[in-house]
Amino acid sequence: MLREKLKPPSEIYFEKAAALSESDAELLNQSVLGRFTRRQEDKARNLTEILALQLEFEDKQLVEWRSRLSEMRQLSKTIGDLQPA
Repeated sequence: MLREKLKPPSEIYFEKAAALSESDAELLNQSVLGRFTRRQEDKARNLTEILALQLEFEDKQLVEWRSRLSEMRQLSKTIGDLQPA
C-alpha cells in the first residue's frame, strides 16, 4: 500500500511548533519518533515542520474524539429517555 504524500503543515501549526519551549518540543518529538522519519522524503523535514505536523495531527484526532463523545452522550441521553422511570 502506498503512503500518500504528506502536505506541509499549515502556517498556524508551524508557528505553534516554533513557539514551543525546548522541553515541550522534546516531549512532542518523543511521541513522533518513527512516524515522520521512515521515508527519505520525511527525513528531509526539519524538526519544526515535524512538530507542526504532529500538532496538526493531534488536533484533528481531538476534534474527531470530541465528535464521537458528543454522539455517544446524545445516544445515551436518548436511551435514558426511552427507559421507564
